[in-house]
Amino acid sequence: MSSHSSRKGAQSHRQRLERLDAHWHMQMPELVESYLQWKHGPMDPVLPKHSQNHHEFHVTAVQIFDHELATIHQRPNEPANVSLLRNGLLGCSPVEPSVNYHACYRDQFSIAFDAFLSILRHVWQRLDHVLRRDDLNWRVSHMCPCYTYKLQDDPSLALNILVAQDGNNSLKQVASVANADNCQFHSSYFLSCHDVDVFKNEVKHRQHAPADDSGDTTTQGLLSLCLQWKSSSPKHQKTVLDIYETTGIFTSACRHGSIIKVCEMVRSGEL
Repeated sequence: MSSHSSRKGAQSHRQRLERLDAHWHMQMPELVESYLQWKHGPMDPVLPKHSQNHHEFHVTAVQIFDHELATIHQRPNEPANVSLLRNGLLGCSPVEPSVNYHACYRDQFSIAFDAFLSILRHVWQRLDHVLRRDDLNWRVSHMCPCYTYKLQDDPSLALNILVAQDGNNSLKQVASVANADNCQFHSSYFLSCHDVDVFKNEVKHRQHAPADDSGDTTTQGLLSLCLQWKSSSPKHQKTVLDIYETTGIFTSACRHGSIIKVCEMVRSGEL
């Protein structure tokens, strides 16, 4: 396969993903309302079979152990997936779903599951907004009430907090795969790459400081020793493969299960 055809294939795949994401995004407010109605609202009334105010269509509903043909009543100007969600179903296409959950079950399930997770994220965003938990610093200010909330005149403890942290370098992502999918994952734990890249050139001028083995304990001497560490060394000293967009993740949590810090290593030689 020529490089030209490879680039064309990657571009068309990216465009398909962008169109798919755009169609889901346009329907998302209605999908969220329909999901909440099905999950927590009263049972949706059954429309008369020959009503002029609705349209019927049929889908194959794939369940865990079997599948069945389902008849869905669609209201005027209502997206098909909104009608499906009122019945506890979700299609694998944002426009004309015909199979719920054909031949490419893996891809269809992936599309439907991604859409379902997006609906849940929007539900949580609404809830966070109502509870005033959508401030950018809310996670930092409320990471663990058991450890961080203090009363006046509380005695000091020998160990104020018990923390466990670990990294996972199996969560690598090849850069070409990342370029094919431009969808953004919105999370209250992660900063966007755009926000982080503001600081990417802050220490570049220090990375060429000469190594110092004289035992100097001054700030400059310690800095020189730290720059010999793999993650702080200049690019030509790093051994990580350039094919990776993401090379792993670090996370730390308290003993109560609250996330304290989480860091995704993007374009880094840390791991």
